Amino acid sequence: MVILADLPATSRKTEVIVPFLGGTRRMAPGAWRIAKKTDSVIGAFVCLHDAPGDYRVLCYLAGDKRPADPAGAMTPIYKFLDQQIRLHPERWWASELLLQYESA
Repeated sequence: MVILADLPATSRKTEVIVPFLGGTRRMAPGAWRIAKKTDSVIGAFVCLHDAPGDYRVLCYLAGDKRPADPAGAMTPIYKFLDQQIRLHPERWWASELLLQYESA
């Protein structure tokens, strides 16, 4: 299952606060909620287009960690995404959302 993780929170009732892109951001916790309900671990991936027909998928796997709190589970995920976005900011498809992220 794939859940987009780089989306801002739509409600303060359901937000998770994590460091992301130079600030502390209010993000959507949907991936954590589904992982908790299914007793699954959380991971992240980015797909990089290197040349026509040439793609790479980079993955971050949380191992067997199942943190009870959303920030504990999501902070390493956002750290991985942050690093990848900073390496290739022009490839971040949701860059227009940056202005919608609320700082915590």
